[in-house]
Amino acid sequence: MENVMCNKEKKPGMYKFQELFVFFSERVMTDTKKTTEPKWLTPILLLLDSLGKVSTCTQRKRNMHLVINRVWKWYDLVTGKWTPYSITNNKLINDAYWNGEQSIRVTCGRRRYTITFGDMQQCNEETGNHRPITMTLLNMASESKFDANTDITEAMENEEVVLTEKEEKRCIPAPSLTKQQTVDIVRTCVKLMHLQIDKDRLHAIMRICLRLTRDFNNAKIFV
Repeated sequence: MENVMCNKEKKPGMYKFQELFVFFSERVMTDTKKTTEPKWLTPILLLLDSLGKVSTCTQRKRNMHLVINRVWKWYDLVTGKWTPYSITNNKLINDAYWNGEQSIRVTCGRRRYTITFGDMQQCNEETGNHRPITMTLLNMASESKFDANTDITEAMENEEVVLTEKEEKRCIPAPSLTKQQTVDIVRTCVKLMHLQIDKDRLHAIMRICLRLTRDFNNAKIFV
């Protein structure tokens, strides 16, 4: 059992292979003084940047789901307020969202609406009018229990929704680069910039460096 656990821990992640490709390509280009870069270098750099965006997005989405309840609302332009859906429509919308569907059709009175989760909008199928939709923040749902002296931000941080099993599966964040991996990638990119590379590879290097140098220590390495 211990051997199995050790093998799992030593198994490299998807980032590790890409990091090694970038590292060894830089080493070979530097040692051999080659001016022709590997064709796969630019796609790997862009892939690393894209994976970083996905990781950040999925982590933010999970954090969002932990501080909202499952009450859906649409924005009424006339009153300037968020209006909750009926209990029936709320369940339809919520079930569709957590099932991973892209849209759902609901009926309010005689009107039919299409709810799209990609842009969080409802569209009146007759008039074509669009309205924003949202789920409700915990502190907005329980505003009445806070007085004027209550720190709303602190109160919201102390409240979290317990995700169901289905919601947990939908909220798994994509893996991110470790601190050491970001340091190694920035160092390798800086070395690559000292070589003769074309504009496409330079653009890919600058894109990933722009993301990773948001960390102050990585920015110092880049400089």
